[in-house]
Amino acid sequence: MTSLTMFQLMANGSTGAALAGALVLAAVAGGWSAVAASAIAEQFKSKARMSGMALGFTTATAIFGGFAPLVGQKLIDSTGWAPAPGAMIAVVAICVLPVVWFQKETAPNVTEGNAANDPASPTRTP
Repeated sequence: MTSLTMFQLMANGSTGAALAGALVLAAVAGGWSAVAASAIAEQFKSKARMSGMALGFTTATAIFGGFAPLVGQKLIDSTGWAPAPGAMIAVVAICVLPVVWFQKETAPNVTEGNAANDPASPTRTP
């Protein structure tokens, strides 16, 4: 719901409110991205990690990042409600929540394909 609140703040009309809303959204997005990058990388064995992340990130960015501004503007045009893109972001976050909730934790496990026991890994320690 942070996205909806910040979009309402940014739609307020003042430069200060718009800046504050954008800064809060950037901080939340940065925190999410920092954790998401490592969490996604852990889902792949080291031999497939770069390809898997590159394919996943570029596809998701092209689809969601490319069409989100268009969809957001269409929502504003059709509803007349300036914070509509914030509601769209909140709906997407709710839809993604089960994926995040049930994602397998890999940190405490030494699994096949991680750097510690993968001979193909350049960071392998003897």
